[in-house]
Amino acid sequence: AANNVFVTDYGNNAVKEIKPIGGFYISPALPAGLSFNNTTGVISGTPTASKPATDYTVTVYKSSGSNSTLLNIKVNAVSISYVSPKTYVTGTAIAALSPTISGGVAAAPAYSSSTTTLGSGFNIPAGIAVDAAGNIYIGDQNNNVVKKIPGGTGTPVVIGTGFNTPDGVAVDAAGNVYVADDGNNLVKEIPVGGGPIITLGSGFLQPFNVAVDAAGNVYVADRGNNAIKEIPVGGGAVITLGSGFTTPTGVAVDAYGNVYVADFGNSAIKEIPVGGGAPITLGSGFSTPFGVAVDGSGNVFVTDYGHKQVKEIPIGGGAPVVIGSGFSFLFGVVVDAANNVFVTDYGNNAVKEIKPIGGFYISPALPAGLSFNNTTGVISGTPTASKPATDYTVTVYNGTGSNTATVNIKVNAVSISYASPQTYVAGKAIAPLAPTISGGVAAAPAYSSSTTTLGSGFNIPAGIAVDAAGNIYIGDQNNNVVKKIPGGTGTPVV
Repeated sequence: AANNVFVTDYGNNAVKEIKPIGGFYISPALPAGLSFNNTTGVISGTPTASKPATDYTVTVYKSSGSNSTLLNIKVNAVSISYVSPKTYVTGTAIAALSPTISGGVAAAPAYSSSTTTLGSGFNIPAGIAVDAAGNIYIGDQNNNVVKKIPGGTGTPVVIGTGFNTPDGVAVDAAGNVYVADDGNNLVKEIPVGGGPIITLGSGFLQPFNVAVDAAGNVYVADRGNNAIKEIPVGGGAVITLGSGFTTPTGVAVDAYGNVYVADFGNSAIKEIPVGGGAPITLGSGFSTPFGVAVDGSGNVFVTDYGHKQVKEIPIGGGAPVVIGSGFSFLFGVVVDAANNVFVTDYGNNAVKEIKPIGGFYISPALPAGLSFNNTTGVISGTPTASKPATDYTVTVYNGTGSNTATVNIKVNAVSISYASPQTYVAGKAIAPLAPTISGGVAAAPAYSSSTTTLGSGFNIPAGIAVDAAGNIYIGDQNNNVVKKIPGGTGTPVV
């Protein structure tokens, strides 16, 4: 620390010390990006990485001797904040909500060129999922088990056995884990906290991957049947979504219900819009893509098996961007709330993490109709559906590190009122009674293009009726019974 120099003089079989008699010296080394002048003792530069408060010893020498002093330096990462909470109304464009940035400048969206290897002991790691707590789940294919890396670090632990080539995994908000059990042609659920493994749905042939939405509906890349299927929450008949796929190997779903597919045999990434409609091709230039994931902003991530690369399809289109390369054989991909990207590199029997080094990222996804700019952190748009007050976490990155901010957003539906009560007289025209509308503009009369399936277990459902309480009654023709769906939801009863 005092810059004394020690040398071994092996010709004289001696160890010798050379003492400084002039100059300034510092220990330990300064934070990255800062420099120290040994002639003047001046510290200068631009810090390039955050660092906690640290004591540095500076020693000065002159002919009469030396002296030392302590200097404490801390380097903060760029910081971010939003004006919050915010309340918006459906159908009304919001004023753009921009972040306040201090302590630096946010870098453009980018990912590190290096990767971090997580865990060990895998034998063909395949599907991958991550929960809100940062736990990572892996379908360990040749070990025929599902493993969990607690908190994303440390030693993987087995959480499910009895599978035959478990390819895909997904996890819901409660912690239940879903598995594409390829070799058994089944989709299974590992309940949170343990308990017997549950089989979901039927009729699959080599199911290769799974995804789960916020409501608990499970989506399956049914590779052998060249289909994407949905297992409705609570059971019921399995539904086929979209068409035209060839050996689909990856599936993901966003917060709005759009489903994304890695169409391996067609070397394409496709989106099945919520409510149905023809699948849309996203991006181009893929070679047998294996896995697909989507972040809170709507960016889509792909493991491009043939090119041995991880790619990002930016929201709104544009050419796919390579964010990771140098892998052996890529399989699954998932992205967490802070936009860390995790992939399974099964050729190296490894799970790897690609970290962002620039940009703004948000989680969970904003209310429908609002958009988030990954370059500026600006929230804009026109909300199209009401949503209760929700906390959204925005993470910003630059060369010094990262920081987060919370913004609370609520979207109210349009409200209506009338002057009431009113008393009229028979035979006399009334003055038109118009409603008072606040919080937006009422849309023209119309119905949604999407439908919701209610109940299950029918065999030629025929007549239908509904009462004032919302109970629905169905003549179940081939079952020769009349059934009731209480409150319009749940399991029909005879």
